[in-house]
Amino acid sequence: MGGPARRQKPAEQLLRLADERHERLLLRGRPRNAQLPQSVYGRILPVPMPYFEFLWTNENTAHIAEPGVSQADFEAVVLHSVNRGISRRSLLPVAWGYTTDGRYIMAVYDPIDDVTVYPVTAYEVPEPR
Repeated sequence: MGGPARRQKPAEQLLRLADERHERLLLRGRPRNAQLPQSVYGRILPVPMPYFEFLWTNENTAHIAEPGVSQADFEAVVLHSVNRGISRRSLLPVAWGYTTDGRYIMAVYDPIDDVTVYPVTAYEVPEPR
């Protein structure tokens, strides 16, 4: 007989939930039997993102402009990212990439539906080594 079930720590639960949400987002519009690539750690690797419409409001435009990121920069990074993941703080999707002027930024967005995203925040971050 096996031992008692291992209780997950809160951080492990958040990562599992983030992975499940990320997987649901990545599988949208794909066949039910589609397989996602897995890394050596079992985490889901990024898959190229389809076309999106961006829901810009005065509030999110002003918030993203505070660190000097334009709407065009945000959209370019989300659509043509170098890497993707899930924000540890908000559990929302994140895209990392380069702006047209060569800055490396992180762009956090909230998927509204299959083709619409709400830009949440963006700011310059150090390039990965």
